[in-house]
Amino acid sequence: MKTFVMVLSAVISVVISVNGCAKPEAYYTWVENVSFREAPGLDSKVITQLEKGEKVIYFGEKSEILTAINIRCIDFNTNWVKVKRFADDTYGWIYSATIRKEPVSQDNHWRIIVFYEPKNPGMESKSKNIEWVRVIMDTKANVNQNTVYIAHVKEGTEKCVKIGDPKYPAYAFDLSEYMKPTLGFVSNKYGYFLIENNKKPVFYLPEKYAYTEVMGEASKYFSFDIGK
Repeated sequence: MKTFVMVLSAVISVVISVNGCAKPEAYYTWVENVSFREAPGLDSKVITQLEKGEKVIYFGEKSEILTAINIRCIDFNTNWVKVKRFADDTYGWIYSATIRKEPVSQDNHWRIIVFYEPKNPGMESKSKNIEWVRVIMDTKANVNQNTVYIAHVKEGTEKCVKIGDPKYPAYAFDLSEYMKPTLGFVSNKYGYFLIENNKKPVFYLPEKYAYTEVMGEASKYFSFDIGK
C-alpha cells in the first residue's frame, strides 16, 4: 500500500508538471496597458488592459508559440503565460516580457536631463567635447537621481531614449520629436534638454560648461532643488 501511494504521488507530480500547475508565484506588470487576453497571441481577444504595477499570479503554464514585440526600445521574442489577475481573480494570457518579480511603482511621473552631443559641433573644438563630458559626469555625481534621471544622447541615437533601469525602463521616447528650433534646439551645438512628462520641454545651450549651470536651470524648470 505504501509503495502504491508513493507511485501515485509521483504520477500526480508528473501530471502537474506537464500541465504547468507549479507553485503559484506573484509577478507585477512593469509597463502600462498590458493586454490581458483570452488566449496566447496578438490575434486573440483582449479581455482588458492591465495597468503598470498590477499584481498577477503565475502557475507555470506558458505557450509554445513565441512572439516578437518591442517594448520601450527593447526587442523581445518570447512566449505568453497564463496568469490570474490579483484584482478580480480572473484568468487570462499576457506576454511574459511585460511582468517581473519585483513590485513596481504605479507612479508614471518622471523627469530627465538629456545631454545632447552632435556629431559635427561646428566651430567648437575637441576641448569643448572634453568639457561637455566633464559636465555630464559632474552632474551625475551631484544630482539626486531618485528624482531626476540623466541621459547622454549622441546624434544618431536619439530615436530611442530610455529612462531609468536599462532592463526595465520607466519610460522610453523619441528625442527627435523635441529637436525643434521652437524649443531652442540648435543642431550642431552641445546642449541639454530638460523634460518632464505633461510639461513643455526646453533645450539649453551651455554658457559656462559647468554642472552648476545645468543644475541651476534644471532646479528652476522642475521647481525644486535637484541636488543630493
